[in-house]
Amino acid sequence: MKNKPTFILFSIFIILSIAIAGVKILVSNTNNLYDDSGIIFIDQEIIDRVTISNKSQSSQLYKVNNSWRIGKQEVFKPKLSLFWKAVNNIQKSELVSVNTKNFNRIGLNENEST
Repeated sequence: MKNKPTFILFSIFIILSIAIAGVKILVSNTNNLYDDSGIIFIDQEIIDRVTISNKSQSSQLYKVNNSWRIGKQEVFKPKLSLFWKAVNNIQKSELVSVNTKNFNRIGLNENEST
């Protein structure tokens, strides 16, 4: 019977740990753009513009309502689906800066800031 209080205390600790973890999951904000490490999520629902470029050329996909366009042309949906599958295969993207003073250094300007 010496171990009964220890067993009860250990059981209470486990139950409280599970309850706290469950509450944390339920309360967590699923609409958050960043995870705990400051890494931005890449999601088709969050992003409204994608620029693809090399040294001499660039193209921009942008979202109008629920459709994606390049210039005046709507993007071919099967190719767009393949594009987002490829984007989902990217493990993570790094959060470079949220400080607007650093935007010029990373190639952004005030009009492109969030």
